[in-house]
Amino acid sequence: MKKMSGKHYYTMIMVLRLMIKSFYHILFNPQIGMMIYEVLNMKSLFYYQPYFINNEHIYDKYVIEHNIFIHKNYTLYFNLEKIDKCNNLLNYDFGLKYLF
Repeated sequence: MKKMSGKHYYTMIMVLRLMIKSFYHILFNPQIGMMIYEVLNMKSLFYYQPYFINNEHIYDKYVIEHNIFIHKNYTLYFNLEKIDKCNNLLNYDFGLKYLF
């Protein structure tokens, strides 16, 4: 087996560093918003969350959630979620939850 020279060894380390840098990056999605507890057992939640996919793609997510507690086991809810950047995406959800 042939021994590597210092120049080849340094080149191989630099190539490995570039590969690791391109494959692994830190992903985090901070959130900022507020929660409001209203009169008559209602709760509202508003928040903004940027999605950092990679250096070129950052998506903005806006969420509004509203819950009305009807009885101790029943909740009426409405959720609205908007994600924008290239394609605007709008999700909404309306329903009745039963906790058991």
